[in-house]
Amino acid sequence: MDLVTARAQIGRRRGSMVNDRDYFALTGGLNSEATPLQLKPGELIGGVNYECNSLGGYRRFKGYERFDGHTAPSAAPYYLISFGSGVPASYPVPGNTVTGATSAATGIVLLAPVLDGTGLAGTLVMARVSGTFVSGENLSVGASVFGASTSAVSSNSAPTDIQDTTYFLAASADARTLINAVPGSGPIRGVVEYNGIAYAFRDNVGATAIGMYKETAAGWTQVPAFPILYFVAGLSLINEGDTITGVTSTNTAIVRRVVLQSGVWGSTAAGFLVLASGSPAFVNAETIQVGATNCATTAGTAVAPTILPSGTFEFRVHNFYGNTKTTRLYMVDGKNCAYEYQDSPEFLCPILTGTPVDVPIHLAAHRGRLWLAFQGGSIQPSSVNDPAVYSALTGAAELSIGEEVTGFLEEQNPSQNTYYSTATLFIMGAVSTHTLTGDGPNWILGPFATEVGSNPFTIQRLGQGIFLNARGFSSLLAAQSYGNFKMSSFSNKIDSLMTEIRSRAVCSSVSKERSLYRLFMNDGRFVSIGFRDNKVIGMTL
Repeated sequence: MDLVTARAQIGRRRGSMVNDRDYFALTGGLNSEATPLQLKPGELIGGVNYECNSLGGYRRFKGYERFDGHTAPSAAPYYLISFGSGVPASYPVPGNTVTGATSAATGIVLLAPVLDGTGLAGTLVMARVSGTFVSGENLSVGASVFGASTSAVSSNSAPTDIQDTTYFLAASADARTLINAVPGSGPIRGVVEYNGIAYAFRDNVGATAIGMYKETAAGWTQVPAFPILYFVAGLSLINEGDTITGVTSTNTAIVRRVVLQSGVWGSTAAGFLVLASGSPAFVNAETIQVGATNCATTAGTAVAPTILPSGTFEFRVHNFYGNTKTTRLYMVDGKNCAYEYQDSPEFLCPILTGTPVDVPIHLAAHRGRLWLAFQGGSIQPSSVNDPAVYSALTGAAELSIGEEVTGFLEEQNPSQNTYYSTATLFIMGAVSTHTLTGDGPNWILGPFATEVGSNPFTIQRLGQGIFLNARGFSSLLAAQSYGNFKMSSFSNKIDSLMTEIRSRAVCSSVSKERSLYRLFMNDGRFVSIGFRDNKVIGMTL
């Protein structure tokens, strides 16, 4: 009997007289408010490493696994190769590198060789095999031959379950040693998955800038810097992918991103170009060409911006451009301007709004625009389908809800069929919630809940909006019958714990696979809330 089952049964037995043949479902989650006599059958008075199962009952957490792009420890294979004509004095030990004389294949020894009765033949257990060992070749560690292979290599093929488990655990432990922490210093500032790759952000060693890293087969690899080149007097259109040449400097660079900030191409176009990583500097006020065509005049040299440290990141992955290959990552951190990132071809583009203190704290994608929230309650949408341009001439604007914005929640009105025409953007403050409908320039901003807001970085969407606020955990559920929304609070079973939870909350996430909302706290714990059919089935801590 596990800890959760035992405590649930204790709770039931305290509530009423039962015998050993009675049955009740384990359901309802943690209840820290009810007295023993008030507990419902199946509710918890405590639990460690368990969560509510959307299919019913409770289940253990899947657990955590470190990662950096190397093979995951849980998926690390082991390899077996038989050998004979052994030289016992030269047998490899764990950690040695074994090399095949004919194939030049290599592998790392995981365990001492498993020998037969003669002691001169046996099986070698290896990990990280590179190349293909062949039968009949000499096997050596360095220059010392310890035997000859009598089989080819096989993977994950131990003859017994006990051996399979032993070898798998050894391979997992070996794989774990290869995985490194994100380089830098201090806490992780943000993590996001974009196009199936994890990206992590952390201050550098001197805490003078933030580093952006992506997982690769070689581990965490820093995303390089991308120079920014400002231009004026844009006479001829420059396209992404073009190669520009400086007439004075003769330097060349590939253009990854073109941002038009003002004017029109043909005469007064002005803005900046994001160049490929490693591009050389250009000369100020020189003409740049594409081919033999004069296109614009530089306004400065190409310099990569420094991303300041100590931010708290928030992300959106969205496609504003309609092409299947233009899904991009957008990010803000409250210390720098917003950024747009694309992985192939790679670039990192600053989003400059012209706001005097251009450091947005929250963001949303709504009605073809990127929405940014700033300190002081300012809310600004970009131009339509161009998230890097904030110009009143192309539809950018500024709104305010009269208090600090704590986040956005993009929702769809269920009474209509077309998402674009009926989407509602909820703008959350610390003490109130507002809705934004309509379209620019005729935005309709109005109050939704004047006494209910949300805590920052707790807002998620899992079939409905979920967030933490002064009342506890709340949801924003679309009311199908009326075509609008309703708000409800559902954490009354853990009310006595909410003060501590609110004071420690730092970030949140959802698991769509398991229908779970998770709120993480600064002491390493987290609250797990299970859902089924948009209804809360229980919470665990």
